[in-house]
Amino acid sequence: MFDNGYSLILVYLLGGFVEYMLSFLEEKICHTRSWDYTGKVGSINGRTTVPIMIGWGFLCLIVMYGVFYPLMHYLIQPYVLKYENAALAYHLTLIVLISLCAVDLVFVLIARSEERRVGKECRSRW
Repeated sequence: MFDNGYSLILVYLLGGFVEYMLSFLEEKICHTRSWDYTGKVGSINGRTTVPIMIGWGFLCLIVMYGVFYPLMHYLIQPYVLKYENAALAYHLTLIVLISLCAVDLVFVLIARSEERRVGKECRSRW
């Protein structure tokens, strides 16, 4: 599956980087903090820890090799991407779904910003 151990370490670092950046962006944009690992073993500025990074790495591996790759290899490639029009429809569907997620994120951020402006506190504190 991996050519060397560096690929596996890269997956762990990528998972940790994503968690760190999401925590950072949440704090800067929403002025909230959903998790704080301060004082935990291997904590990196309280935003992530080494054990959590390894966990995210394993989760990424499971999703990629247990879900995404089999789905692409056995379902989508043989049937959908075989025909030009089907491939176009597949890619347009992906673009639309990703766009909807982005629009939803913008609306959530606007709504949360408005709540913060009028003094409403965060409802979910870990």
